[in-house]
Amino acid sequence: MNGDSDFNDLMVVEKGSGNRATGHIVGDYNDVDVSQQGTSNWVGTGAGWNAKDGVVISGDYNTTSISQQGPAHMSTVMQTGDMNTSTITQTP
Repeated sequence: MNGDSDFNDLMVVEKGSGNRATGHIVGDYNDVDVSQQGTSNWVGTGAGWNAKDGVVISGDYNTTSISQQGPAHMSTVMQTGDMNTSTITQTP
């Protein structure tokens, strides 16, 4: 990826079982929302679907919100930079 991207919104909505979401964002003031409903869903970076190593964000003032509803979910977020926030909510 060349360059950064600032002030963007990304929303991913997945329903069902075995869903996977992946992402790597570089830039500032970006907002990422992931919502998964079902069973055995997870969020990963694409280092291979089985890596399950989370969303990767590099930059400042970025926000990540992940909501997973149903059993057997996995989610991880890695952020590099200043003033970033991350929220993960999992409900059975």
